[in-house]
Amino acid sequence: MKYIISGEIVDIPTEKKSYDKGSEGKIYKIGKEIYKIYHDHTINEGYGSKEKHHKELLNIPTKQIILPTGLIYTVDGEYAGYKAPFIEGSQKKKSGISQMNSEKLIKNLQILENDFTILSQNYILASDVTHTNYLYSQKENAMYIPEDIKVMVY
Repeated sequence: MKYIISGEIVDIPTEKKSYDKGSEGKIYKIGKEIYKIYHDHTINEGYGSKEKHHKELLNIPTKQIILPTGLIYTVDGEYAGYKAPFIEGSQKKKSGISQMNSEKLIKNLQILENDFTILSQNYILASDVTHTNYLYSQKENAMYIPEDIKVMVY
C-alpha cells in the first residue's frame, strides 16, 4: 500500500505478513527501518493523538532510546503511523543485563541516562521502563529502549 513519509511516496507491503504485530498495530521491516502502521481504532487511543505525540519526538537526538524518524500518512492525508530505525535484538527477561560485563553495562546505563536527560529537557516523560522493556542487541552489545515504553509529552 502506498503511504506518504516526509513528502515522498513509499510502498509499505501491508498485504504481506508483518514483521511483528501488537494490539495497536503492525510493524513492517524494510531494510534498516521499521514502519509501524496503527489499527484505525487505536490512532487516538490511550494518551490522545499519536500523531501529535510522535511529531514531538521527531529530531530528538537520543542514542539508545528509539524514537520515530518520520511520520506515515495515507495518500488521503490521514495519520497512519511512524518509521524508526530497526534494531535487531531480543526483549527476553534481563537479557542485556545478564549478558554484559559490568563495565559495558555501566556504559550502557550512562548513555541511557543521558538519553533520558535529553528527553526531559524536551519536556518528554518516559514511564514503564523496566528490565523487560529493554531491547538487547547482541551484535552491538547494547541495550535499547523502544518508543513504545510510554514516552509522553508533558
